[in-house]
Amino acid sequence: MDYNQIIKREEEFRNEHISANNFLILKGNLPVMVSAPHAVKQIRNGRVKQSESYTGVIAELLHENGSIHSIIKTRNNNDDANYDKNCLYKLELIKYIKNQNIKFLLDLHIMNESYKNSIEIATGYGENIQKNYSVVDTIIKVAKSLGFNDFANDYHFKADNPNCVAAFVSKHCKIPAIQMEINWREINAEKNRKGFYQIYLFLLNTLEEMSKQNCK
Repeated sequence: MDYNQIIKREEEFRNEHISANNFLILKGNLPVMVSAPHAVKQIRNGRVKQSESYTGVIAELLHENGSIHSIIKTRNNNDDANYDKNCLYKLELIKYIKNQNIKFLLDLHIMNESYKNSIEIATGYGENIQKNYSVVDTIIKVAKSLGFNDFANDYHFKADNPNCVAAFVSKHCKIPAIQMEINWREINAEKNRKGFYQIYLFLLNTLEEMSKQNCK
């Protein structure tokens, strides 16, 4: 991986220089999709929240190298796509999922490095995966294969707000949709290149495995 290019690309996301549109949808070939609604800063209840760095870059890499369908927020319009009830990002996402017959969605987020675990899987207490816990089992198996053993499920993050991307997609598209929280210490490409690559592989392998299983 060209980490200098990755860091430069993240600066473009941070400065909202990626696109004049509010978000990008990148068409893939596998029946799975990644979402990065916090790739740029958001406004939640009148308060500015910083972007979740490298989520947009990783979504692009997953599309480029794994042919994964991707949707990435590229502009802040005083909104939060993972919180607001009325949201074009989510409306276009469910339309795209139905049109492309997508079988699984991974909504990508970053959690603060103060959290102990490296990875957290949020399923809305199983509601967003239709109580199909084999989805969680698959993700954990992939994580362990890459050396990640400190993960959590619906502990700090639940994705049980109906306006969350994962909950919204699961309800309207009737497919498994998970909110994936990655610890900042693992994904910070400026300080942990090995960790960044391992997280990229974890996400790619997870999505490829979900594609093979067709989420059934």
